[in-house]
Amino acid sequence: MKKLLILLCALVLLGGRTGSGLETPLSARDSSLVPDLSAASDAPASGGEADESEESADAEEAERELYISGDYEYAILEDGTAEITTYYGEAEALIIPETLDGLPVTTIGDWAFEGCSSLSAVTIPDSVTTIGDGAFAYCSSLSDVTIPDSVTSIGDGAFASCISLSAVTIPDSVTTIGDWAFAYCSSLSAVTIPDSVTTIGDLAFAYCSSLSDVTILDSVTSIGDGAFASCSSLSSIEVSPDHPALAVIDGVLFSKGDRRLICYPGGLSASSYEIPQGIVIIGKAAFEGCSSLSNVTIPNSVTTIGEEAFAWCSSLSAVTIPDSVTTI
Repeated sequence: MKKLLILLCALVLLGGRTGSGLETPLSARDSSLVPDLSAASDAPASGGEADESEESADAEEAERELYISGDYEYAILEDGTAEITTYYGEAEALIIPETLDGLPVTTIGDWAFEGCSSLSAVTIPDSVTTIGDGAFAYCSSLSDVTIPDSVTSIGDGAFASCISLSAVTIPDSVTTIGDWAFAYCSSLSAVTIPDSVTTIGDLAFAYCSSLSDVTILDSVTSIGDGAFASCSSLSSIEVSPDHPALAVIDGVLFSKGDRRLICYPGGLSASSYEIPQGIVIIGKAAFEGCSSLSNVTIPNSVTTIGEEAFAWCSSLSAVTIPDSVTTI
């Protein structure tokens, strides 16, 4: 399975191919320029195991029979439902069908609509339960998406780099928001996270430069590293005072269980900050992109400073690191 590498460059769209019906199986996709989205966060940069895993995933995809129905390529899943694997159309406003050749569409597959630059609005049918990794990544014109309350999982990088997407409502059926799910959605200013969500992945909303405030409900028990990294307009994160897993102190988000500083919002205007005594971990990318900070004091309770914790802090001139820190 390919993982997300943010590529800030133009992507070549998949070439057109048409056909119809179950009578046209395809043993594999045509050779198309689907980006290798590896190593964006914690993916191994190299190594035998990683290469073997990639080759195995590619081989499994190549072995699947793929079918064409109109502008859609799809596979038949074990339960007899359809997974859209590629969209070849050029629609601006698209209503994805509930069925293909009589089979219910339950999955928007990995990279299925990736790079569809003409697509400005999409409605996902309520037959769909899973939105795969990178499903709508790099859809640069996508500004309106309707996600039904049948969807339970939004995959890694599902809407990454949808730079025109300004608002999204996540339905109350979703339990997991994947890594990088909405990263680099630079126009995203409003997001509604329902009380069904328990996990927000690593860098899920990173680099959303227009995002100004976020409310995290009590259902969320896990927030990944850098979930709101480099959100330069983010000035308010709200959680309830009785939240079982999270706390906000002076506008800064912490995890109670591991006493971790998760996020110092990039939109705060203070020039100096003193981390509270008792915090043990400064999380990965916790202060990333905080351009106003010039001075940070770290207490002697901290033992670990995560990767890229203070990256791109352009005004930072002084950091006091105590002897208690053993890992940077």
